[in-house]
Amino acid sequence: MKTALASGGVALDDIQDRTADIVNGRAARRAAEKSQKRASDYAMSRANLSGVTSPGGSTLFDYGSETKSAESAQLRRMAEYRKSDWRDAYLPGRDVDNVMGIDIETTGTDPARVYIIDVGFEYMNMISPRPAAAPTGYQYEQSYYETGDAYGQSRLSFGVPAENATLGNPLILDLTGIDVRDRASGFRLFDEWPEAQIGLLQRLEQQPYVAHNARFEHSFFMLNVAGYAESYRAGKITIIDTLPMSRRWDEGSIPDGEHPYGNNTLDAYAKRQGALDESKSERHLGLEDTHIMLVAMKHHLGVLHGEGRGPWGANGKSGIGGKHCGRRW
Repeated sequence: MKTALASGGVALDDIQDRTADIVNGRAARRAAEKSQKRASDYAMSRANLSGVTSPGGSTLFDYGSETKSAESAQLRRMAEYRKSDWRDAYLPGRDVDNVMGIDIETTGTDPARVYIIDVGFEYMNMISPRPAAAPTGYQYEQSYYETGDAYGQSRLSFGVPAENATLGNPLILDLTGIDVRDRASGFRLFDEWPEAQIGLLQRLEQQPYVAHNARFEHSFFMLNVAGYAESYRAGKITIIDTLPMSRRWDEGSIPDGEHPYGNNTLDAYAKRQGALDESKSERHLGLEDTHIMLVAMKHHLGVLHGEGRGPWGANGKSGIGGKHCGRRW
């Protein structure tokens, strides 16, 4: 067996790659230099070499002040959190009344690659009384949910292709309790069922629809409901999102150490608004999640109205509000 030789007669097998050693060595030197500089700067600060105006020592180079650093970070997060942004377009106006709440459960997050397996929706009036003729006493899966002002409840279940069912989906099973292995037969695929799509679209057009993180539902409807995109562009669809309601108008959502970007999950929002008991959890089924969302929204709007905040504040909207194209109600 011959040994390959590099120019100069050095055996290639004897050459070792020391790139990792070199990189690690450089990193160690930089860390040592940085630590030395901080120690030096801190010593200068404590000696008060910066002047007699700070008897306790200047804090100009005080890298050890973790409390001040944390406070500064929190202030920056709050300033960013309070900024108005594109989500505000989904906020309701002060005249919003009849709405359709909706929530979907899917086998994943990409609307072009996964399947809608559960749709739940119901209606609620934010201002006017509940329709007297609407049936009462609907029984949700969670027996402790009270119907309250909700009406027109509907739960729709859909299937997946046989190949998808064969693979199963443990994550969705754990989250929702829906086992896609049972959805290959006896359930039709939503994206291949025109009548189901038409029926849902007609309902979505009749009044604003509400969802929590509504961009999720909107993205699935755009690709899976025939005619939805055209209807949206024509201004026949209005979308209200309770997530920015939580972010902008619920003081309990502000960033903290545990939630540096704010606590705006449906579970947290519903609990803060009294729609879900602290000892319970969001169910992750379409109709049940829709219900706690609408109950939370109505309670929240009532509080905001009484305090002159939100839609009734200086920057509030008149009319129904919500995100839409073209015409307005």
